[in-house]
Amino acid sequence: MEVKALIENLTDSGCSAEGTRRAKALYEAGDMDGLVKYLRKCRCDLVEEIIL
Repeated sequence: MEVKALIENLTDSGCSAEGTRRAKALYEAGDMDGLVKYLRKCRCDLVEEIIL
């Protein structure tokens, strides 16, 4: 899946609008390491919501 398409679908996956904007900003800035780190954090937060 293309990174841009993944970012566009973050809201559908449960991420906040602010989270989607932040991911898009990291992508547009070319900060792929920062983007991956941020997406990992989002994933962990969503998993915690499911467990709790």
